[in-house]
Amino acid sequence: MHALMRACVAVLLVGACQALVRPGRIVGGEPVPEGDAMWQVSVQTRTGAHFCGGTLISDEWVVTAAHCSVNFKAGAVQVAYGGNTLDSMKAVVPVSRIIVHERYDPNSMVNDIALLQMAPSARSSRSGTPIPLETREDLGEENCRVTGFGRLSSGGQVADRLMGVWVPLRSLEDCIKDFLPETYALTDGHVCAGGGREDACQGDSGGPLVCCNQNSTLRSDECNLVGVVSWGIGCATPGKPGVYTKVAHYKSWIEENIGGSVGDMEVTNAGGDITPSYKSNKKFKAKISKSKIRAEQTKP
Repeated sequence: MHALMRACVAVLLVGACQALVRPGRIVGGEPVPEGDAMWQVSVQTRTGAHFCGGTLISDEWVVTAAHCSVNFKAGAVQVAYGGNTLDSMKAVVPVSRIIVHERYDPNSMVNDIALLQMAPSARSSRSGTPIPLETREDLGEENCRVTGFGRLSSGGQVADRLMGVWVPLRSLEDCIKDFLPETYALTDGHVCAGGGREDACQGDSGGPLVCCNQNSTLRSDECNLVGVVSWGIGCATPGKPGVYTKVAHYKSWIEENIGGSVGDMEVTNAGGDITPSYKSNKKFKAKISKSKIRAEQTKP
């Protein structure tokens, strides 16, 4: 599987990988209005090439996916934010530190979460708006929104404008039925959303899934960060929801690593990591079928 991932990764970085399993995507969405989703971050190489999304959770920290970060050194990465096109970002800030979850497992995609610390001299709090973290682990069937600068179709054109789409949350039980036995593990640290013609796509990995008050705009006083775009099968594949790292499950891990609470929320002991135990629960065991699935990792 590792060789298969590396081969597909190499192709993806030149824009030609058209496979089934992918971390990231926005398909079937619409442009996000100027001033909305000001927590959205473009994670880039130092030459300005977008490769993943991220979310401002404070004036200093960005949360993203581990698979977006694990192969990079801090000096090779920057974050851009404060605009709804890649050319209109008001702040471009070098990353001074990368914290990948210590139990991230690329073979199962559990603990697919990382933190990026922005260099202090270049931060611009006026350009972006951090979003609060969701604290509830059980969310029900809410309608939430995923945003990003990723591809508009599987293997297709990259968006230069921030796109967003509403996607309904799915129960973990239904998500497991949709995916097994052909994919990665699904655990209590995941949340699923979508499953129709709207979804994230390659390049949206690491970006935000947010749930807001009904009919609200994408503003930080109306929305909470629920998930981090992790993986899925294709882009907007019927019957296959997108899979996200559940932020509430990692809230204590986030706050322990950034040295305090996020927003006005207290630090809670919510667990914070997952060690997959396939022996104790067989339905969480997910085998990779090399004949059907290629992993589209947005990493070198």
